[in-house]
Parts: sequence; structure tokens; C-alpha cells
Amino acid sequence: MTQLRGTTLLFSLLSALLPWDVCVGERVVHIDKGPLYRAMGYPISISCNVTGFSGPSVQMFQFSIYKPENPGSEIKIISTADPNIAYTKYQKRVSGGDIEIERLAGASVLLRIRELLEDDSGEYECFTPISDGSYLGSYSAKTTVHVIPDTLSASTNPATLSKTEGQSLQLECEVSSQTYQHTHLSVTWFLLGKDDSAPRPIISLSRDLTLDPGEGFQERYRAGSVSLDKVQDTTYRLSVSRLQLTDQGKVHCQASEWIQDADRSWYRIAYKDSEAFTLQVQPIDVVSDSFSAGIEAPEGELREGDALEIQCSIEAQNIQEGYFSVAWLKNDKEVAGFGPTGIPSVGPDYSSREREGAVKMVKKSDKDYLLAVRPVRTEDAGKYLCRVWREEKTAGSFSRGQSQDSGAKHVAVTAIERKLAVTTLHSTLKVNEGDVLRLTCGVSGSSGQLSVTWQHRVGHGDFGDVISLSRYGVMEAGVQYRQRTVGGDVRALRTTPESFTLEIANALPTDNGTYKCTVSEWGPEAMGGGEVDKNSQEVNTEVLSLDSLMHAQLKSRTVRVRENEEIELFCKVKGPRFPLSVTWNFKHSASAAREEIVSLSHDGGISWRKTRRNYQLRTEVQPDEVSFVLKVFGASSQEGGKYQCVVDAFLRQTRRASKSSNEVAVQVLKPNSRLSISVGPRSLLQQSAGSDVQLECTVLAATTANASRFAVSWVFRPEGGQNRTLLSADRDSVLEAEAGQRYSLIRRKARSYELLLRQAGPGDSGSYYCRVEEWLQDPHGAWGPLASTSAVIQLLVSPRESNFSVTKGKSKVTVHESHQVDLRCTLGPGSLTPTSHYAITWSFVPANSSEKVMLMQFSHDGLLDYRGVNAELMKRMVFSRPSQGSFGLSIQNMDAGDSGRYSCQVDEYQLDCEGKWQQRATDRSGVTSVNVLQTESNLHVQKDNVNVTMGNQQGSFTINCNITSYSSAASVFEVTWWRRPGYGAEEPHPIFRAARNFTLQHLDKSRKRLLFGRPRATLYTLTVPDAQPSDGGQYYCRVEEWLLSPRNSWRKIAEDTSGYLNVLFQAQAGSNFSVQKLDIDLSIQEGDMVDLRCTLGPGSLTPTSHYAITWSFVPANSSEKVMLMQFSHDGLLDYRGVNAELMKRMVFSRPSRGSFGLSIQNMDAGDSGRYSCQVDEYQLDCKGKWQQRATDRSGVTSVNVRQTESTLHVLKHDDNVTVSDQQDSFVIVCNITSYSSAASVFEVTWWCRQADGKGESRPIFRARRNFTLEHLDKKKDGLLFGRPRATLYTLTVPDAQSSDGGQYYCRVEEWLLSPRNSWRKIAEDTSGYLNVSFQEQGSVRVLEAACAYGPIPIVLSLLIALLVLVVGALSYKLWKAGGRSAKRKSDDSFWESNPLKPKP
Repeated sequence: MTQLRGTTLLFSLLSALLPWDVCVGERVVHIDKGPLYRAMGYPISISCNVTGFSGPSVQMFQFSIYKPENPGSEIKIISTADPNIAYTKYQKRVSGGDIEIERLAGASVLLRIRELLEDDSGEYECFTPISDGSYLGSYSAKTTVHVIPDTLSASTNPATLSKTEGQSLQLECEVSSQTYQHTHLSVTWFLLGKDDSAPRPIISLSRDLTLDPGEGFQERYRAGSVSLDKVQDTTYRLSVSRLQLTDQGKVHCQASEWIQDADRSWYRIAYKDSEAFTLQVQPIDVVSDSFSAGIEAPEGELREGDALEIQCSIEAQNIQEGYFSVAWLKNDKEVAGFGPTGIPSVGPDYSSREREGAVKMVKKSDKDYLLAVRPVRTEDAGKYLCRVWREEKTAGSFSRGQSQDSGAKHVAVTAIERKLAVTTLHSTLKVNEGDVLRLTCGVSGSSGQLSVTWQHRVGHGDFGDVISLSRYGVMEAGVQYRQRTVGGDVRALRTTPESFTLEIANALPTDNGTYKCTVSEWGPEAMGGGEVDKNSQEVNTEVLSLDSLMHAQLKSRTVRVRENEEIELFCKVKGPRFPLSVTWNFKHSASAAREEIVSLSHDGGISWRKTRRNYQLRTEVQPDEVSFVLKVFGASSQEGGKYQCVVDAFLRQTRRASKSSNEVAVQVLKPNSRLSISVGPRSLLQQSAGSDVQLECTVLAATTANASRFAVSWVFRPEGGQNRTLLSADRDSVLEAEAGQRYSLIRRKARSYELLLRQAGPGDSGSYYCRVEEWLQDPHGAWGPLASTSAVIQLLVSPRESNFSVTKGKSKVTVHESHQVDLRCTLGPGSLTPTSHYAITWSFVPANSSEKVMLMQFSHDGLLDYRGVNAELMKRMVFSRPSQGSFGLSIQNMDAGDSGRYSCQVDEYQLDCEGKWQQRATDRSGVTSVNVLQTESNLHVQKDNVNVTMGNQQGSFTINCNITSYSSAASVFEVTWWRRPGYGAEEPHPIFRAARNFTLQHLDKSRKRLLFGRPRATLYTLTVPDAQPSDGGQYYCRVEEWLLSPRNSWRKIAEDTSGYLNVLFQAQAGSNFSVQKLDIDLSIQEGDMVDLRCTLGPGSLTPTSHYAITWSFVPANSSEKVMLMQFSHDGLLDYRGVNAELMKRMVFSRPSRGSFGLSIQNMDAGDSGRYSCQVDEYQLDCKGKWQQRATDRSGVTSVNVRQTESTLHVLKHDDNVTVSDQQDSFVIVCNITSYSSAASVFEVTWWCRQADGKGESRPIFRARRNFTLEHLDKKKDGLLFGRPRATLYTLTVPDAQSSDGGQYYCRVEEWLLSPRNSWRKIAEDTSGYLNVSFQEQGSVRVLEAACAYGPIPIVLSLLIALLVLVVGALSYKLWKAGGRSAKRKSDDSFWESNPLKPKP
């Protein structure tokens, strides 16, 4: 019972521990919710914290970014664990502090970027490396950051303002932003007083449009003395009345732009400060000639129609002796005023009312001025103040001085109930250009006389008068519309007592905009006849331009026609009905110029530019379009090209629009040819030598019955030869014979062309082509070819029986370049007859070619023919006839181009009965293969290395160039001397050349005098006279060997370089200058740093000397010296020729005056080699110039960089696992027991093969070194990866099936990042085998303890299991299986759904 209870309790505990998709204490990483919009150039802070972890209290954080253009590629930025994790593009910003992590707590940080760049947009990831004992929860979080342009601006017109205590002040600031996102703006005005350490806020308008006065300004704000108003979309006005002395200082505005983040909080993304005003406030008691302004206005509200009187007063001493100007301002806009001489003036808004007598100004006294408005209107309400200027009179004119403002008075006007109403038929109206623009205003509720004023504005500008109709019926046009009114285009009508109409005839695009109809009602004359009511309405109009309404399109159904057919083109015009003109243009397909065909004007006139013989015009008018048709009759190639129509629209004889149609390409083709011919009498014709041959060619069919003509030619191609025209007849039957008198053309019928060949011989065998070309006249009478065709007859002329033959032996001949070859062509036995003459043709097939070239012909009548052979080869050939039956050809000066196969053809000729020579037989010789050997290179230059030490006696030294062997006695040499300054540390440069054409070239302009010598044919010398220390360095010569080929062209056959002459200058007499010459051997580990030293010898250091240092390097297994860096005597560092990667790793130092150091960081195998330095001593001469006085070299430091050795080992324990049919799982463990370096990264691949170990292994899963997982076996798509610790990798096969049986193992590759930032695989090892088999019943056995922890725990577990009771053992087994399964599933599912990260 106790065991049962224990088992029950155990199962209960197991059930409570099983994860039912609820994770308690999960690790969660939190990051600011995105997207986050931030302005470029401003800072950003991204918070990240982690909760639910069970590791150390101080967590590590790493930030990365994923760019939108490559969202799958991680770019690491910064980490709290690794200061060097940043990728190259972020390293400088991280090291410079522009990007940093601020730790707020152990598990909370801020990523700070002090200045955002445009390239900083992307998805940011905050990753927290694993610190828990198990994997549970999330280890990273992401947010998106969009970097937007900074478009915020704040501007003022800064000035120095001088005010008096008590005066008022108004300043304006323009603030705008063009940000596409929804943002709010806030504006704050600041004051920086004399005693202020920082600007103080005066008043702010927040982003939610609330006002907040600054400290010290609250009371003045509540009293109305300080205010901030938004007067326009972008203008913010600061108003201060009754200035105080403490207001003096610098005043500026600051604009801020705010955006609401995804978490609903507001964030300031940008701010801008304007330029500052300088405000000077003088106390009133020190102001000379001070004055002030006062204002009186009615208290309480006025009603429409009442009288408004506002009085301005001036308080000043001796006011009668001064001059003042006075102005009444309403809402800061001038209403009326008086000048210094008492002349009144009225602002534009009140000019019409002043003319009607509703506004009057009165100067009551020198100090009192009255403004009277009667009757008053609602628009007269507002804030009024008086402004007074002191005027200075000089030379009859006045200049305005300082001003004073009175306090402000608010006037309220209550509207009385009005019955006048104005309506329009349309709120918007569209008309076409040229139509009548008609606008109508309806009026109701009026009882008196009415007048109307029509006004117009474009966009957001001011309204301007178009025309008005007074209450007496008098029409008055605005300034801009007077001319059109006189012409009758603009008029105002009162069509009925309740409606007013504006008509604008022939509307133009400039008439676009808003029209306002203002109707005024006037009172009875007996009561003053003033305006008692007014109302208005607006109408938005759009005048569609004729250019936008008209469209021209060119179409045709005949864009591909034959000659003599018709072309018909339709120019379709859509748009308003206006007088139109059309011009037809044409561009020939063979020309770039466009020409005009015909123009049809809008008044009906026609102007032809081309012959109208085959053109016709017509016009088709349809309800919605007009079609202009151009027809071309009898088309020819001259009418082939691109057509276009240009349509112009006219209004009142003025062109208002022009439209060009699309181009239509018309192709005029030749008629289809029906040419057909036949040849005879047969396609293969055999004849005997000496007979006449007749070949027939007949035209069977043609394109036309009688109009076609034919050009005929007979062409002969011998077997293996080229085409040769025998004779031809053009379309006019003009015959041209090209092959001699044996050929003639016979025409028995109109379309028959016969070739007659007399006395045919074997050489006439071959193919005879009859080529016929048909010609036709086009509609313009020009002849042109249609098509051509040909037919062939094979003619075989059999020679008469003969014993004639040529010896056919084959031979191979090898000759050296420039030697001679002799070729022979010999008649066979019995071939030589006394009555025969012979013609010989020598031919040649070049090597690597199949094309046969004729070299020469010796005709039967003794003529030599070299046609087709270049002159150079012809000069080298000699024909001979050593005997009657033997013919020779000798070719002199053979070269490689003469290699090939040579043969000859001999033709036998005999006299016929008519005394003419006829070919009776022919035969070819065998082939002689000739191979021409080119001269082989045997050039060698003496390579002794010599060291020369020079003193200061201005001596000379000689650089010898000794050619010890060469390729040919005919060789010509070109010798160039080179100098490498710095004894191998710099790039060499040429200083002198003796060219192969025996000219001398000075190549180093810095050295004026060099002496050339050639003591013997193979010895060249170059002497440097009066040598200076600057001539020190490494000298050598380079020799090029050239040979003139038999074809008279130069060929470089070899090149060689001499040894080195090292010229070293010793210190001047009495100098002890030297460099210590210690030879050192160093062996360091890859990634370590090496420190090299170059130290002056005892007594070498002098206070008047400067030193130049050159560090050089000879890589291992190389003799080439490389300059690493130079430190000049004037303190300049030079890294020329050194790659950027090595330059970053080198640090030059000078620990003491006589010691120079070079440190190289992150050494790798490529840095192994011999390092040395050269020190040059410089001193000032009597002219104050630095001169090199001495030089010396250090010893050699040999550095050997050892690469990391492999110590990788993977546990190789073999085991067998038997799996039941319960769809259980098994685990393949990969345990790395040792590795080569703490910085190693592993790539693990699991393999599978048959259970018996036979067959090929196949990869099933890979965990790459870049922490990505790859399923390699598509049949096993549910594999679960795990990494319990850094060197232990597991792969679980869940729900195993019988098909999963086999032999499993893993292969581990160890990779290391080299100091030069390249990956290198340093080792590879394989685990033991896990043999998996299946049986019908049983339990799963997981090879986990043995692989991960060794075999001892398994043995101990088995011993304990034998000692406990059966129930306890079963309970323990159930608990262990459940716990491990749950943990493994949790771990493996985590790794399947999250990227692999390295464990710290």
C-alpha cells in the first residue's frame, strides 16, 4: 500500500511537472515596440531588458541590424560581452562613442546612437546570450527603425531692435516641416538676458496647441501682456506689450517636431533654433524727446449700423514744435492714418467705403485724431491700436523716426439679423477654352437697391476686381479686364431682379480660379444711402486648355504594301470643334531628314511640297472626331518610311494648340518573284576531251509576262577551286565575256541562254552555274532587281587515254629558320614525250589550315605567273627545270609561317589539228611536308651580385651587363639599366636604355650625366660619375634578344636579367655612423604581435642629424624584398605599396632618439620572413638644405609564425540501440572532448548508412559554423537539434519508424578566423557509430549518458536498480523517462524554432 501511494504521488508530481503549453518563469526579452520613425542627424535610444531568467543578475546584451535590402543577413553592431564584435562599417562609430550601450540595471540596457545616418534604417535585434541552465523562452527581440529626412526648419529675419520701456514688441518665426509621417509641431520663444547662463523660455505653444508661459512671465501672460499666436499656417507671432528693462537680450524661437510611437507615447524627433533678434530696451527717463500714444474706443459691444469712433492721442513735450504721423491699426493691419503734414490716408480694405463716405478721419487738435466708421460692420470687429511716429524734417522732406504703440482695444460688433442671401447654381464649373464662361448669382431677401461686384483670384492669392454693376446700373471693369470688356468678351448682366450674371466669352486657361460674387444692399437716400447689407458666394472654375483637350492619332491598315499598291493614312483628331490645319510629314527609311508633303490650312488653302501626282487628300467629319485622309497611289520604295500628321487649332486666327500624332512606319515591298529556271541537257554531263560542250539555261516562269527583264551570268567552279565568271549579259542583253574566246552565249529564244564551250579539256571539269536575276520597273520608272536564282550542271571531261603520270612519293623535310628548302616535281616513267608541253602549278597548304594557296604557275608556253602571292614570298622563290622531266621550286630564308604541305600539279598540252595547244592530261604529285624550326632561346646574362661601398670623394661606379651566351649570331640586343632606391625597399625604375636600333635613351631625368660603354659585342657598361649618396641603391640590367625574321619583321626571342650591384655610401671621413647588426631568430604564435628594433651604433647619434628609416621584408620561400614603410628625415610616414590590411596592423615608434621600432599585430603565417631596416643620416649643408651624409643597414630578424595546431577530438564510443514499434525516439550524440583554440567554431554534420556498414553514407542534418541549421534529408523533416553545452551537440529522431534503422555518426569540422579576417578549417574528426535496429516490442535506449558523461553513471544506475524494489524501480524509470523526454522536447523544439547562438 505504501508503494502504491508512493507511485500515485509520483505520478501526480509528474503530471504537475509536465508542460501543458504553459511556461512558468519563461525568459522574455523586451524591446521598444516599433516601427520607430526617427530623423536623420538626431540621436536615438532603444531600450532592451530581459525578464524571467534564472542565470546571473548581470545579463549580457548584443545588438544587430538586418537591412531591408538583405533581411536575412545579420550585421552585428555592439555587445556588452565582446568589444570587438562590431562589423567593419560600425567599428569606427562604436570605438568613437557614437554608438554605445548604457546599462540601466543588470537586466536592462539602452542602445544609444548619437547621430543617425540614412543607412541606419533596418530591423534591430536585441539578443541576450544563454545564461540559464536550460533553454526556455525567447532570447531575442526585434524592432524596426525608419530613418527619415530632417525637413524641419525655423527661420526669422534677425535684426537689432531698439525699444523704449513701455513700448510693444512683435516678432515672427516661420516654422515648417515636409515630413510624410503624421507629426505635431511645438514652438517656444526664448530670451537670453545679460545675466542668464542659458536661454529662458518666454512662452510655448505645445504640440497639442496649449500655451505655457515661462517662469517669470506667468503674471504678464495672465494680464495679456505676453501672447503667442499662430497667424498663418507656418507663422508664429510673439507679442509683448509694455516692454520691461529685463526683456533686453537675445530672443529666438525653437521649433520641435513630435511623432507618436507605436506604444502611444510622443517622442521629439527633431528640433531647430532660429537666428536670434537682439532686443535693446532703454529706460523711459533717459529717452530724449520721449512721447507716448494713447487710444480711446467705445466700451461694450456695437451693433451693425452703429457708429464706431476711435480716438488717438499723443503725449509729448512741445508737441506743437514737432511733426508726428498717426495710424490706426486693426489686427496689425493699417486702416487709416495721417501724415506729418496732416494729410489723411486710407488702407486698401477701407478705400471703397471711404469713397462712399462711410469712413472719415478728423484731426481734432495737435494731439487728438479721430477715426469714424458709420455704419459699422461685423468685419470691423477686432483689436485696434494707435501707432505714432516722430518725423524729422530735412531739406523739405520727412524721415520717419522711432515709433510708439498705444495699448490695444478690442471692438466687438454684433450682427443684426439679415435677410439678404446669395446663392450660386454651381460650386464648381468646368468649361473648355474658347467657350463662354457663365456664372450666375441668385439673390433673395433684399428690400433695397442692389449692386454686384465680381472678383477673381488664382490659387491662394488675393481677389482682384473683374467687373461690377452698381445699384444705378453702371458697369465698371477691373484694370486687368478693361480691354476684354471693351472688346465685348466680359460683361455683367442682371437678367432678372433676383439674379446677376457674369459672362466671359472666349475663355482662356488664365481664367482658371475662384470667382466671388459680392451683392450689396443699399439703404434709402433719405437715410444717407449707405450700404446696409452685403453677402457673397464663391465658385471654383476650371478652363480646360485646348492643348489638353485635343488629341491626334495616326492610323493605317496599309502599313505593309507591295509596289503599285495604295497607301491610305487616317489622321484622327478628337477635341472641341475649332478651325484646324493639318500638315503631313514624311521621313524616308534611308534618311534622317523629315520632309513636308502637303499642308491643309484652317481656312481651306492647300500647299503642296511634293509632286501631287500620286497623292490625294480628303476630310471626313464625324460627330466626335475629324479624320484627315492621305492616300498614296502606285506606291514605290520612295514612299516607304515614317508618316506623321501635325494638327494646329486656331481661335480668332491665332494658333492656340498644336498636336503631333504618332509616327506610322509604312513598308513598301517588292512584288513577290515567281522566277523559275531550268538547265540542261542533264544535271550531270560527261564529255570527252577535245569535244564542244553546249549548256542550256531557260527561264520557265517570271513575275510578269512581258515587263520582266533578266540579267544572266555563267559561272564556273573547278573542283577544289574558286568561282570564275565566264560571261554575263545584263538586263539590256549587253554581253561581257571574261574568260576568253572558247566561251560564247547563244540565244535561240527570248528566255533561253545557252553557253557554248569549244574544245573542252579535263581542266574544264567542274560545276557550271547559270545565275538569273529578274528586274522590274517601279511606278516612277526606275529599274530594280527582284530576286535571283541559279541552277548547276556538273561537267566531267574525260581525258584521252594517256600514260602521263607524276611521281607521288610523300616526304617530310625539317629545316632551320632562315635556311632554304628545295622541292621537286618529277614525271613518271613513260610520261615524257617530245611533242608535249607541260604546265606546272605549285600549291601550298599552311600548317594548321585546310585552305590551299597557289604559289606559282609555269604555263605550257613558258610563262611564270605569281598572281596572288605576296611580293616578299615571291622574292624568296626560285623556279627551276633541272631536266626535261623534272621541275624544281626553291624557297629561301624559310620561317615558321612557311611550314606546311607542298605539292605540284602538272598539265600536259599537245597541239590539235588546228595548231592550237590543248590540255590532254593532268596529274598531281605527292605531298612534301615541311617543318621550319625557329631559333631557340639561349640567352644568359651574368648574375653575380656585387656590393660596392662608396666614400664621399665623389667617385664613380660602373654597372656591367655581360652577356655570356646568346641564341643566334644574327641577334640584336636591347639593354635597359634599372635602379631600385632603398636597397630593395622601393619599386625599381629604368634609368638608361641602349635600344636595339643603336639609340641611347636617358630615362631618369634626375640624373643628368650617365656614361654608356660597349667594350665588346657582348659587354655593355653604364658608369655613374661623381656619385652622390642619393645614388645609393640596387642596380641591375635587363637584356632583350631580338632577331630579324626572314619576312623582315623583328621578333623578341628571349629576355634575361643580370645580378644586383648594391651601392652603399659610407659616412664621411670622421663619422662613426653605424647601425647595430644583430641577427635574431623569433618564433611566435599566430595572432600574437612582434616588436622589431633598429638601433644606431655607439657614437652614431648626433644632435645636428636627422634620420630616415626604411623597413623592408623578404617573405619566407622568396627572394623578393618588399618595402613595409618609410619614415623620412622630415618626419613623414610613407606606406606606399603596402596593402591596407597590413598597414592597419603596423605601428611605428621611436622609443629613444637612437632607436626605431616597428610593431606588427595579429601575425599570421604570411608574415613569416626576414625583416631588416636601413637608416640614412641627413645633415644641413651651408645653404640650409638637408643632404644625405651616411647610410647603413641593420642585421636581419627572422620571424617564424606558428599556425594553431589541431587538437580536435570527438568521442568515438560505438553503441547499439534497439527501438520498439511504439514510435519512440532515439538521440545521436556528438561530444567534442578537445579542441584547438578557445576561438574555434564548429560545423557538425550527422550521417547515416545501412546497418551493416555497407553502402554509401548520406548526410541528414548540419549545424553550420554560422549558426544556421540545414535539413539535408527531406525524408527526415522532423529532426530535433540540441546543444546542451558548447561542446555537446545532439540530434533527436522523433517518432522513429523502421525505415530509420541504420548506422549513424557525426563529423565535426573545426574552423578558426585568421588574423586577416578569413576563415580557415584547421581540423576534422568523426564520432563513433550508433547502430539503430527495430523490434516489435521493447523500450527505447538513449545513448546519452555514455556519450555525454562516460559509461560509469550507467553501470552505477544499473547496480542501484537491482537493489531497489520493483515498484521503486518502475517509478524511478517512469520519472526519469518523463523528465528527460520533457526536457529534451523542450530543448530541441527551442532550437528548431530559434537560430543557433554560441554559448559563452
